[in-house]
Amino acid sequence: MKLLKITFILTLSLFLFNCKSAYVHNDFNTKTANHTKIAVLPFKIITTGNLPKKISKAETIKIQEEEAVLFQTSLINQLLRKDAQRKSKNLKVEVLSKETTNTILKENGYSISEAVDINPSELAKILKVDAVVSSTVQKQRYMSDLASVGIELGNSILKGLGVNVKNKTNDIIVTSNIINENDGSNLFNISKTFEVDWKSKSIPNIIDDVNKKIIRNFPYLK
Repeated sequence: MKLLKITFILTLSLFLFNCKSAYVHNDFNTKTANHTKIAVLPFKIITTGNLPKKISKAETIKIQEEEAVLFQTSLINQLLRKDAQRKSKNLKVEVLSKETTNTILKENGYSISEAVDINPSELAKILKVDAVVSSTVQKQRYMSDLASVGIELGNSILKGLGVNVKNKTNDIIVTSNIINENDGSNLFNISKTFEVDWKSKSIPNIIDDVNKKIIRNFPYLK
Protein backbone atom coordinates (compact mmCIF):
# COMPACT_ATOMS: atom_id res chain seq x y z
CA MET A 1 0.00 0.00 0.00
CA LYS A 2 2.85 2.38 0.89
CA LEU A 3 4.61 1.60 -2.40
CA LEU A 4 1.38 2.20 -4.30
CA LYS A 5 0.93 5.56 -2.57
CA ILE A 6 4.50 6.62 -3.41
CA THR A 7 4.01 5.56 -7.03
CA PHE A 8 0.78 7.57 -7.23
CA ILE A 9 2.47 10.69 -5.82
CA LEU A 10 5.38 10.40 -8.26
CA THR A 11 3.01 9.91 -11.19
CA LEU A 12 0.92 12.90 -10.14
CA SER A 13 4.04 15.03 -9.73
CA LEU A 14 5.25 14.13 -13.21
CA PHE A 15 1.81 14.91 -14.62
CA LEU A 16 1.71 18.31 -12.97
CA PHE A 17 5.27 19.04 -14.08
CA ASN A 18 4.44 18.23 -17.69
CA CYS A 19 1.32 20.42 -17.56
CA LYS A 20 3.45 23.44 -16.69
CA SER A 21 5.15 23.55 -20.06
CA ALA A 22 4.65 27.28 -20.58
CA TYR A 23 5.80 30.34 -18.65
CA VAL A 24 3.57 33.41 -18.39
CA HIS A 25 4.81 36.54 -16.63
CA ASN A 26 3.19 37.04 -13.22
CA ASP A 27 2.18 40.57 -14.22
CA PHE A 28 1.11 39.66 -17.75
CA ASN A 29 -2.35 41.20 -17.44
CA THR A 30 -0.95 44.44 -16.02
CA LYS A 31 1.88 44.71 -18.54
CA THR A 32 -0.42 44.02 -21.49
CA ALA A 33 -3.46 45.99 -20.32
CA ASN A 34 -2.93 48.59 -23.05
CA HIS A 35 -1.65 46.24 -25.74
CA THR A 36 -3.56 46.50 -29.01
CA LYS A 37 -1.19 45.12 -31.65
CA ILE A 38 1.52 42.45 -31.86
CA ALA A 39 3.71 41.05 -34.63
CA VAL A 40 4.90 37.51 -35.28
CA LEU A 41 8.52 37.62 -36.41
CA PRO A 42 10.05 35.21 -38.93
CA PHE A 43 11.32 32.15 -37.06
CA LYS A 44 15.03 31.67 -36.50
CA ILE A 45 15.92 28.36 -38.17
CA ILE A 46 18.83 26.28 -36.87
CA THR A 47 19.62 23.17 -38.92
CA THR A 48 22.09 20.64 -37.51
CA GLY A 49 23.32 17.15 -38.41
CA ASN A 50 24.98 15.91 -41.58
CA LEU A 51 24.19 18.70 -44.01
CA PRO A 52 25.25 18.80 -47.67
CA LYS A 53 28.87 19.95 -48.01
CA LYS A 54 28.45 21.46 -51.48
CA ILE A 55 25.72 23.90 -50.53
CA SER A 56 26.86 27.54 -50.50
CA LYS A 57 26.31 30.02 -47.70
CA ALA A 58 23.94 32.03 -49.90
CA GLU A 59 21.90 28.92 -50.71
CA THR A 60 21.76 27.96 -47.03
CA ILE A 61 20.52 31.44 -46.08
CA LYS A 62 17.88 31.37 -48.83
CA ILE A 63 16.49 28.01 -47.72
CA GLN A 64 16.44 29.03 -44.05
CA GLU A 65 14.65 32.28 -44.91
CA GLU A 66 12.00 30.34 -46.81
CA GLU A 67 11.50 28.00 -43.87
CA ALA A 68 11.44 30.96 -41.45
CA VAL A 69 8.57 32.57 -43.33
CA LEU A 70 6.67 29.27 -43.60
CA PHE A 71 6.69 28.92 -39.80
CA GLN A 72 5.83 32.61 -39.35
CA THR A 73 2.88 32.39 -41.75
CA SER A 74 1.56 29.24 -40.09
CA LEU A 75 1.69 30.72 -36.58
CA ILE A 76 -0.21 33.82 -37.70
CA ASN A 77 -2.81 31.67 -39.45
CA GLN A 78 -3.21 29.42 -36.41
CA LEU A 79 -3.73 32.41 -34.11
CA LEU A 80 -6.37 33.92 -36.39
CA ARG A 81 -8.08 30.56 -36.89
CA LYS A 82 -8.14 29.93 -33.14
CA ASP A 83 -9.56 33.41 -32.59
CA ALA A 84 -12.35 32.77 -35.12
CA GLN A 85 -13.25 29.45 -33.48
CA ARG A 86 -13.61 30.82 -29.94
CA LYS A 87 -17.07 31.99 -28.93
CA SER A 88 -16.43 33.55 -25.54
CA LYS A 89 -12.75 34.47 -25.29
CA ASN A 90 -11.19 36.09 -28.34
CA LEU A 91 -7.69 37.19 -29.25
CA LYS A 92 -7.18 40.41 -27.30
CA VAL A 93 -4.84 42.05 -29.80
CA GLU A 94 -4.55 42.64 -33.52
CA VAL A 95 -1.87 40.57 -35.27
CA LEU A 96 0.19 42.34 -37.91
CA SER A 97 0.09 40.51 -41.24
CA LYS A 98 3.14 38.64 -42.45
CA GLU A 99 3.39 40.92 -45.49
CA THR A 100 3.29 44.08 -43.39
CA THR A 101 5.80 42.78 -40.86
CA ASN A 102 8.35 41.60 -43.41
CA THR A 103 7.95 44.66 -45.62
CA ILE A 104 8.62 47.01 -42.71
CA LEU A 105 11.68 44.98 -41.73
CA LYS A 106 12.96 45.14 -45.31
CA GLU A 107 12.32 48.88 -45.55
CA ASN A 108 14.42 49.33 -42.41
CA GLY A 109 17.31 47.41 -43.94
CA TYR A 110 16.76 43.98 -42.38
CA SER A 111 16.58 40.81 -44.43
CA ILE A 112 14.77 37.81 -42.93
CA SER A 113 18.06 36.20 -41.91
CA GLU A 114 19.29 39.44 -40.31
CA ALA A 115 16.05 40.22 -38.48
CA VAL A 116 16.06 36.96 -36.51
CA ASP A 117 19.25 38.03 -34.72
CA ILE A 118 18.11 41.56 -33.79
CA ASN A 119 16.87 42.34 -30.28
CA PRO A 120 13.12 41.58 -30.42
CA SER A 121 12.14 44.65 -28.40
CA GLU A 122 14.01 46.82 -30.93
CA LEU A 123 12.08 45.16 -33.75
CA ALA A 124 8.86 45.84 -31.85
CA LYS A 125 9.73 49.54 -31.86
CA ILE A 126 10.45 49.45 -35.60
CA LEU A 127 7.19 47.63 -36.28
CA LYS A 128 5.29 49.99 -33.94
CA VAL A 129 3.67 47.13 -32.03
CA ASP A 130 3.29 46.49 -28.32
CA ALA A 131 5.03 43.11 -28.39
CA VAL A 132 6.56 40.61 -30.79
CA VAL A 133 6.45 36.83 -30.93
CA SER A 134 10.04 35.64 -31.39
CA SER A 135 10.58 31.94 -32.10
CA THR A 136 13.39 29.49 -32.84
CA VAL A 137 13.23 26.11 -34.57
CA GLN A 138 16.07 23.63 -34.26
CA LYS A 139 15.98 20.60 -36.53
CA GLN A 140 18.31 18.06 -38.14
CA ARG A 141 17.43 18.37 -41.81
CA TYR A 142 16.37 20.72 -44.56
CA MET A 143 12.76 20.52 -45.66
CA SER A 144 13.68 19.02 -49.01
CA ASP A 145 10.21 19.15 -50.58
CA LEU A 146 9.74 22.91 -50.28
CA ALA A 147 8.29 22.99 -53.79
CA SER A 148 5.17 21.29 -52.43
CA VAL A 149 4.25 24.59 -50.80
CA GLY A 150 5.13 26.69 -53.82
CA ILE A 151 8.76 27.43 -53.02
CA GLU A 152 10.94 26.44 -55.95
CA LEU A 153 14.42 27.71 -55.13
CA GLY A 154 15.09 25.68 -52.01
CA ASN A 155 13.75 22.55 -53.63
CA SER A 156 15.84 22.93 -56.79
CA ILE A 157 18.99 23.54 -54.75
CA LEU A 158 18.43 20.47 -52.61
CA LYS A 159 17.55 18.24 -55.55
CA GLY A 160 20.74 19.29 -57.27
CA LEU A 161 22.69 18.24 -54.20
CA GLY A 162 21.01 14.85 -54.10
CA VAL A 163 19.31 15.42 -50.76
CA ASN A 164 16.78 12.70 -50.05
CA VAL A 165 15.80 12.38 -46.40
CA LYS A 166 12.04 12.13 -46.58
CA ASN A 167 11.93 8.79 -44.79
CA LYS A 168 13.74 9.97 -41.68
CA THR A 169 12.09 10.73 -38.37
CA ASN A 170 13.73 13.57 -36.44
CA ASP A 171 13.02 15.78 -33.49
CA ILE A 172 12.14 19.45 -33.88
CA ILE A 173 12.76 21.72 -30.89
CA VAL A 174 10.66 24.87 -30.92
CA THR A 175 10.99 27.77 -28.51
CA SER A 176 8.63 30.73 -28.64
CA ASN A 177 8.66 33.97 -26.63
CA ILE A 178 6.52 37.09 -26.41
CA ILE A 179 8.80 40.09 -25.85
CA ASN A 180 7.37 43.34 -24.51
CA GLU A 181 8.24 46.46 -26.53
CA ASN A 182 8.09 48.78 -23.53
CA ASP A 183 10.72 47.18 -21.30
CA GLY A 184 12.01 44.16 -23.22
CA SER A 185 10.62 41.75 -20.64
CA ASN A 186 9.74 38.18 -21.58
CA LEU A 187 5.98 37.93 -21.18
CA PHE A 188 5.63 34.33 -22.33
CA ASN A 189 7.86 31.38 -23.08
CA ILE A 190 7.20 27.88 -24.29
CA SER A 191 9.63 25.22 -25.46
CA LYS A 192 8.57 21.91 -26.92
CA THR A 193 10.20 18.94 -28.63
CA PHE A 194 8.29 17.23 -31.42
CA GLU A 195 9.08 13.91 -33.09
CA VAL A 196 8.39 14.42 -36.77
CA ASP A 197 7.91 11.74 -39.39
CA TRP A 198 8.72 13.57 -42.61
CA LYS A 199 7.29 10.75 -44.70
CA SER A 200 3.80 10.57 -43.24
CA LYS A 201 2.86 14.26 -43.46
CA SER A 202 3.40 17.23 -45.74
CA ILE A 203 5.53 20.17 -44.64
CA PRO A 204 2.54 22.52 -44.17
CA ASN A 205 0.80 19.93 -41.96
CA ILE A 206 3.93 19.38 -39.87
CA ILE A 207 4.42 23.11 -39.36
CA ASP A 208 0.74 23.63 -38.51
CA ASP A 209 0.85 20.77 -35.97
CA VAL A 210 3.84 22.39 -34.27
CA ASN A 211 2.23 25.83 -34.11
CA LYS A 212 -1.12 24.49 -32.91
CA LYS A 213 0.62 23.20 -29.80
CA ILE A 214 2.52 26.43 -29.33
CA ILE A 215 -0.65 28.58 -29.25
CA ARG A 216 -2.56 26.31 -26.86
CA ASN A 217 -1.07 28.33 -24.00
CA PHE A 218 -0.90 31.66 -25.83
CA PRO A 219 -1.78 34.22 -23.14
CA TYR A 220 -3.47 36.74 -25.44
CA LEU A 221 -6.10 34.06 -26.06
CA LYS A 222 -6.92 33.61 -22.38
